[in-house]
Amino acid sequence: MKTILLVTTAFVFLSQSALACLHFPNTYQSRLQEGLQEVFMFHDGKNAHMVVRTNLESKKFPTEVAWVLPFPSLPSKYEEMNGVFFTEVKSLFADADDAVKSLQSKGRAMGGAGNEGFKIHDTVVLDSYKIQPIEILNAGAGNEFNAWLKENKFNPMPLENQRYYLKKGAVFLAIRMNLNKPTTDNLASKPLHIVYPADKLSMPIKFTHDTREFDLDLYVFSKKKLDKDLSAMYLKQKGTVLYENKRNTPFLDSLIGKQKGYISKYEGYGLNKNGQLINKLATDPEFTIKDLN
Repeated sequence: MKTILLVTTAFVFLSQSALACLHFPNTYQSRLQEGLQEVFMFHDGKNAHMVVRTNLESKKFPTEVAWVLPFPSLPSKYEEMNGVFFTEVKSLFADADDAVKSLQSKGRAMGGAGNEGFKIHDTVVLDSYKIQPIEILNAGAGNEFNAWLKENKFNPMPLENQRYYLKKGAVFLAIRMNLNKPTTDNLASKPLHIVYPADKLSMPIKFTHDTREFDLDLYVFSKKKLDKDLSAMYLKQKGTVLYENKRNTPFLDSLIGKQKGYISKYEGYGLNKNGQLINKLATDPEFTIKDLN
């Protein structure tokens, strides 16, 4: 995997790709395609953990890409994982089918007219990412949030795509990923680990433009075997493996610790095409504490 380095880029307006949820500088003339999204989730009894990575393809990459992710609460921790992390996770399913840097976020309110509906928290800067947490203060802040996105070089999200997430205390992460000049047509982002208070696990796929087509590999750690059927959400359970912290998976072990359990894999391919329309889903894929323990 190519390592992604932090570079200084011009602060320019970002344009949508054909996938609609990836944004890049409007001076970018080539074609950028999003491939597989990989997500690993687990719950530690108090907080939900999400590790996310996206795979990109292009003949010529832009200097920066950006996207927005919704969460039910303000994350308490962000960190970049070693790129080997998902290789370790995938290796567990082979028979069935640098070190981490972190930063604790500290919030601050931005005063002034027009920001009554949300609160801007301090920007979190990692090696490859710049993350701006935006906390919703009232459920009617959709238009204000879109105005902020536009002012800060992000494309707005239709209100109907926001509505499921637009609740008091919810947080949207406006994420920018800086790229160096890859020498390959394929690039995988560094896995980004986000920790946030929650009483369940939830994969926010409903916050997706209707024109965005993508594939998803979702891995979930649980204390007992998962038997949750997500086929109605276009996700098929492909297998479950026993996890005992005795394999050659040091980065996965450092994340989960010494607890024993199971890791289940769900696959979704061709989402938002061939009738697998995300906007038809009533909820996001979710796992309650009862499902997990």
